[in-house]
Amino acid sequence: MELQSSFISAVEFYKYRRKSIRTALYLVCFALLITIQTTNAEEVYQCDNHTQTCISESELGEQSDQQLFNLPSPLPTWAEIPQCRGKIMLNRPFGFLSDGPGNYSLDTKCAWIVQSSAPNATISLQLIEFATECSWDHLYVYNGDSVFAPLLAVYSGLTIYGTYKVEELNQVTSTSNTILLYFYSDLAYNMSGFNISYSINSCPFNEEGKRCSGHGVCIGSACTCDADFHGHSCQYAVCPNNCSKHGSCNMETHSCVCDEGWSGLDCNQTRDRGFWTSVWEFNATRDERLARTQSSGSVWKGVLWVVGGHGLDLKLPLTMAFNISGNDWTRVETNGLFIPTLRHGHSTLIHEGILYMYGGVTHDGAVSSQLWSLDLSTKEWILVAPSKTKECQHRLCGPVATTGHSAVLVKDKMYVIFGYNPVFGYLNIMQEYSIDSRQWTVVSTVGALVQGSYGHSSVWDPLTKRIYVYGGYQSESSSAYGLTDALHSYDPAHRVWRVHPSSGSYRYLHTAIMSGGLMLVYGGNTHNETAISNGAKCYSSDFIAYDTVCDTWFKLNQPAPTSVGGDLSRYGHLAASFGPSSDLNDSDEYHQPLLPYGMLIFGGFDGRLKSDVLVYIVGVCTSLATKEQCLTAMPGVKCVWNKAAKKCEPLASISKEGYEKCPGLGYSINATLQCGSISSCPTCLHTTFNCVWCGHNCQYAKCTEGLTHTKAITSLEHCQVAVANTCRLLHSCSACHTEPHCHWEPDARCYSYMGNRTEKVDVKEDQVCDAACSLRTNCKNCTQGPCLWCSNQNRCVDKNAYIPSFPYGLCTEWTTHENKCRDLDFPQLEEGSPAGQRNVPLGASVYTKMTTCKSHRSCSDCQEDPACGWCDDGSNRGTGTCMPGGFSGPVTNVLNLSTDLVCPAQQWFFTSCPPCQCNGHSTCIEGTQKCNQPCLHLTEGPHCETCTPGYFGNPVNGGTCSPCQCSGHGTQCHPLTGRCFCTTKGVVGDHCERCDLANHYSPGLLTMTSHTNSNSGVPANWTVLPTCYYDLQLDFQFTFNLSKKEDRHIKQINFRNIPLKPDLDLEFSVQCSTLAKLNISVRSAKVDEDIDEEKFILVNYNCTTFKSRFQRNEYHFGSEENTTFYVYVYDFRSPIQITVSFSQHPKLELQQFFITFSACFISLLMMAAILWKIKQKYDMYRRRQRLFVEMEQMASRPFSHVLVELQVPPNFPCRVSVANNRGTPAESRNQGVTVMGTQGGSINQRIIETSLCNNVTPAPSSSSTHSTAISSNAVRRRRRFRPSPIALEPCVDQKAAVLSLLIRLPNGTLPYTPPGQSGLAIASTLVSLGSYSSRKNNVSECREVPRSLPKAKTPPTLQSA
Repeated sequence: MELQSSFISAVEFYKYRRKSIRTALYLVCFALLITIQTTNAEEVYQCDNHTQTCISESELGEQSDQQLFNLPSPLPTWAEIPQCRGKIMLNRPFGFLSDGPGNYSLDTKCAWIVQSSAPNATISLQLIEFATECSWDHLYVYNGDSVFAPLLAVYSGLTIYGTYKVEELNQVTSTSNTILLYFYSDLAYNMSGFNISYSINSCPFNEEGKRCSGHGVCIGSACTCDADFHGHSCQYAVCPNNCSKHGSCNMETHSCVCDEGWSGLDCNQTRDRGFWTSVWEFNATRDERLARTQSSGSVWKGVLWVVGGHGLDLKLPLTMAFNISGNDWTRVETNGLFIPTLRHGHSTLIHEGILYMYGGVTHDGAVSSQLWSLDLSTKEWILVAPSKTKECQHRLCGPVATTGHSAVLVKDKMYVIFGYNPVFGYLNIMQEYSIDSRQWTVVSTVGALVQGSYGHSSVWDPLTKRIYVYGGYQSESSSAYGLTDALHSYDPAHRVWRVHPSSGSYRYLHTAIMSGGLMLVYGGNTHNETAISNGAKCYSSDFIAYDTVCDTWFKLNQPAPTSVGGDLSRYGHLAASFGPSSDLNDSDEYHQPLLPYGMLIFGGFDGRLKSDVLVYIVGVCTSLATKEQCLTAMPGVKCVWNKAAKKCEPLASISKEGYEKCPGLGYSINATLQCGSISSCPTCLHTTFNCVWCGHNCQYAKCTEGLTHTKAITSLEHCQVAVANTCRLLHSCSACHTEPHCHWEPDARCYSYMGNRTEKVDVKEDQVCDAACSLRTNCKNCTQGPCLWCSNQNRCVDKNAYIPSFPYGLCTEWTTHENKCRDLDFPQLEEGSPAGQRNVPLGASVYTKMTTCKSHRSCSDCQEDPACGWCDDGSNRGTGTCMPGGFSGPVTNVLNLSTDLVCPAQQWFFTSCPPCQCNGHSTCIEGTQKCNQPCLHLTEGPHCETCTPGYFGNPVNGGTCSPCQCSGHGTQCHPLTGRCFCTTKGVVGDHCERCDLANHYSPGLLTMTSHTNSNSGVPANWTVLPTCYYDLQLDFQFTFNLSKKEDRHIKQINFRNIPLKPDLDLEFSVQCSTLAKLNISVRSAKVDEDIDEEKFILVNYNCTTFKSRFQRNEYHFGSEENTTFYVYVYDFRSPIQITVSFSQHPKLELQQFFITFSACFISLLMMAAILWKIKQKYDMYRRRQRLFVEMEQMASRPFSHVLVELQVPPNFPCRVSVANNRGTPAESRNQGVTVMGTQGGSINQRIIETSLCNNVTPAPSSSSTHSTAISSNAVRRRRRFRPSPIALEPCVDQKAAVLSLLIRLPNGTLPYTPPGQSGLAIASTLVSLGSYSSRKNNVSECREVPRSLPKAKTPPTLQSA
């Protein structure tokens, strides 16, 4: 920790030294400015906001004490602010500019030039409001009067809007006398735009309109700050927030002296929890070539080695070194036989004192596949040539040219991950380079299917032995794109990809380092596609961390600008960890530090290039007293809780026991949601969420939600082969063909086919891909494909690759439409050049800007291009030449051109056009801007800008007009292209030279006439002209509706018919909806003979409704001497509807008609009767079949035993058992009723002869002895007789049932069942379940038997069934 303490002390000493030097410089400058102002006072101006006019203070006399102002409040009205239209010149001391009220327009181009006549003047811009579509709509600020001047800033996105503000982005200062602002918006989204104020030779002011933020005085054009403030506009307090009550303010050093344990400019950061600080600012050296973005570098021996970077239009030194302990930069002078050119978007890493640089975009726009090495001791560059390797397993073999990739060092192997290639698009591959053997390999990986990306981050974790890849910009289809928040890990030992929880924060061009079990992620561009961005910002200062042990994301404390002292939001910056790399005791087997001291952030882009260096110093785990703090504080490293010692310690090993490593359930992820977002089987099975594959989707732990019958797949071997590959992740034809089992289809999708299990069954032969967008060299062939053409860069890129191609908005105008292309002469690709590389000069973008001006023919078009100006030829007719240049004149000494562009100053127009614009075909009326009419040279228009009708060409700027060539079928044509507007329907072609065969128009000859003979009506003078006819079929009526837009020029339509029936007359009819003329002619010809001349039957007839019959005896129909009829309808205007027909059919005979009608009618009746009989037979057949089915069901029902209780039917004589004189009991069964006598002889028992069973009981006799034999207690209850079923069997349809009953058979004349018969039978019937309802059996008491019983007959004997 001694090295860490010494580093912190060095940082604080540097801050003290920096502020002391700044204070001394302020004092010196203040003295000098006072001396200059007293000896040579400049004139002071007072300006009126409403008139925007200024007068000197000396002219005001006594009014000199009136207040001067730079930023009036309230703001002026919209009518007073120069808004977005063309080029606007502003030369007043101060003012405003804006895109206009409301949202800015789509496809907008405009420019403002702010100029001062004073020498060495400074111009300051103040952004009051700024909100445009991030990465697509830009405001370019140039330090000069043309787009050839250096770029100061490229603003885009949400910078200042409402209460939101990005620190320090609101001020831009130009050191030249002129500043140019150019705004471009595309055809998609538009936002509220911007309001900007400007001032010349004025001190900076804040959004409240206060000079020097109200904390200083303005001397000249610089602020002299109060003692307790600093900054170029005195915007920073030397002791912010009174040192947050954690320190004291030292006015001598102009800084806070923080208490023990606190840090930061405002003493608001706890050291033990990790803190931020700024160790170097741009103002320290004034080296403008240091600021850069998308550079790459690594730390070695306490030095940050930075290679390459994007400098907008500036040429930067290739290699720089930053001494961490000394806080200073050094330009590294390198040597070697070959030295690489400046590049950005590359990767670097250091292995054993050798820096390796791979890929990137070079200065000429080519994506490189070169690998360079730099010996940090000798400073020698070497181009590393790969050794010859065995044949690749893939068509795509390493090294593959790429940019926006990442590189990770694991032992002696460099892993190059993803990136963008201009031919193959977003790469999904992992390239492996062995440093020892110098061999490249495209690794065949398994596990999750990972989508390649651009601008992601990757780190190697020595604890988990995995490479973690996060975020980036990726394609979703051949034309769709977007950011991702996905996190993947790669196991180099087993070559397996795995999916981890997503962060929920989308970003690209961010940075990440590994710090003791935590992946620290900083900054980036978080703006996704505008429709779904939800207000995400272009420039972010987010600080988040991923815990590789607990598989969890955390949001860390974001650095505050007041505490760090600078603008923190950025993307495209560099990040590197630094620590005791030379101390092997603190490193792992991979010779990498387990616990770094901190993270360095350098450079980046936030609308302007950045050159500051930020440092994050990690905290100390041992300072965390409780377990909750230990597991959740995240002080820049992974802390774990020692259960035995009850203290917090940094993580040293994953496998070490006795430590609690992860927080509670409150930090768990939604595994169900994470699994549900996965759409492929291999990815589903390689996650950290315990996902399973359920047929066609991924679910957590088990298959649910209606998939209970689907067996969960948990092994990669059981995944379908067709969906277990990366074909659907390849979004270009060239990339699709790199895999042998993938095929690109016309629907712009890549399909897989492997055996019988295919995504698409119809697999065609391998097709040849169209040229990749990056290989298309002009706008026309670029826009004919799925590409985007950038005119100022003269580059063609994929529609889904605009961001990787222009991450900083340097494409100032683009198009996907051919009609917006301009013909340019630009160097083409040479044969044999590597894919995506162009043989263009050093200043390719500058050269393109110059050649673009040649395509502008008129002054108005020239003025819309910010790179061009108009050089008038002095003829006062509006002719001249469009040249590249600025407000001061054409550009000179650009690209070492052999001859400079020269234009006299009085003839140069940059913001407006000459007053007389007649394009060389007329002169202006004296004293006006109106051209004398008529125009000369077959031109017309207010400025003689178009050709007269019947002629075409581009008469602009002295162009000529030519007559239309329409082959006699039109007189008008397109005024620019000469494409004829054909007046005859069916005649097509640029020059009306062919017939529309697709719509059944066939060629023929037309007889043209100049006038007709009034006596005979036959043309007197005629000529033959090729034309087109519509062949009408016989016995059909045709209707032609000429009302479409393309029919507006049609004035004539021709028809033709050949009668085929020799024995029938020909009938003709035509009807026109509007006024038109009609001609009818006939022409005859014998077989193998020439055609006779055309004979007119009807000429110049007014076509309303016309009918005619041509007799067969006057013309030859269907014979060797065939006849053709021609019909011409002409002299009409669309819209019109024409109905025409030719027919040959015999006359109608009534007798034949009625006979035929009667025969047909009778035939129909007979057929109906036959069909009715057939229907009846069929219905009878169905009824019989239904009966058979019912009988079969009844016969096939199951048998069962039924216990039946038989009751005595009503009015049936019952047999009663009596006792004999001997006392022998006798009993007789009487349908369930048994009467038994008592045994003994003291009581005489008599026979009860008859007893009715319908509730009648026998009465006692007159003898008293008999009164006790039968008492009222012997009377039993009887049930009323109701037939009850013994079985009820429902049928299959549950609508009917089979009912079974017991039936007593008749006895005939006998009172009992005849011998040999059972007397009972079982009956079954089919009943409807709807009509049958069971009833309860009612029970009632039996009625008493009358006291006098009638004489009964002998009851019959019942036999059991």
